Amino acid sequence: MASLTGEASARLDALKAVTVKHARLQEADQALSLVLEAHADATHVLLCGPGGVGTSTVLKGVTARFTREETHRDVLPLVLLEPIPSATGPSVRLDDSRQILTALKGHILVKEIFVHVAHLMAAPTASRSRQGLTDWLDRREAAEQALVRSQVNAVLMDAGHRLMQGSGRYTTDEPLAWLKSLTNRTHVLHVLAGPYALFPFRNTRGPLVRRGRDRHCPRYHVEEQEERQACVAAVTYLLDRMPLTGDLDALLKRWRWCAEGRVGCIGMVKTWLVDAVAATLAQGGTS
Repeated sequence: MASLTGEASARLDALKAVTVKHARLQEADQALSLVLEAHADATHVLLCGPGGVGTSTVLKGVTARFTREETHRDVLPLVLLEPIPSATGPSVRLDDSRQILTALKGHILVKEIFVHVAHLMAAPTASRSRQGLTDWLDRREAAEQALVRSQVNAVLMDAGHRLMQGSGRYTTDEPLAWLKSLTNRTHVLHVLAGPYALFPFRNTRGPLVRRGRDRHCPRYHVEEQEERQACVAAVTYLLDRMPLTGDLDALLKRWRWCAEGRVGCIGMVKTWLVDAVAATLAQGGTS
């Protein structure tokens, strides 16, 4: 079985760490940044796009920039979370409180709160339908206090479509009502990023939908000249940073294969190239 040497692993890790600052990513970054700075009465934002288009990258980039630019050391502007894959229905929202507390526990104004609920954090996830109701409420209240004390402006949730998953007993009204309640009590916006499976959030009651905002993160459509040029530029940027020798011009002649084979999603192109580089390095190849 082929394996990577230490040097090859380091070269592959460097490629994995590359972020392509292409047009689609920058557009989504700017749109999300604007709504974070002036969300008014919104309770949630849906950042949707096809898989591999870069919604996760946008969340990470916005979080890093807002945190870096914050001038008050006691303020944590954004918190980035991801629902656990095994949780569905209300369990996702229970886990949200746990993750918020874990993310903020190091804040000087949150340490006291965390001490009081540390025993709940170590316990299994409670359920509102069983004896753990009081524990769940205590943890939710602690999370709300932590958000307020840290002066968090928004909670960014990657793979936000998991918030809607359940056994069929729960409608999309419930998570939206939960987000509305959380925002009313804390003035903290929730951003849910993920695939188009997020759209069912729009098929519910008007009063809940009105408090939401939509931001689209589309793929490149290579039949359009301007988008084609931006897509090829992003592919070129990735090819130029592969830790292998190669004929860049010859590879770029196949740009359409890369673009259409990965339906115009740069994240999918990067995954494809990382896999190819890993296979080449594992076999001792250099080009």
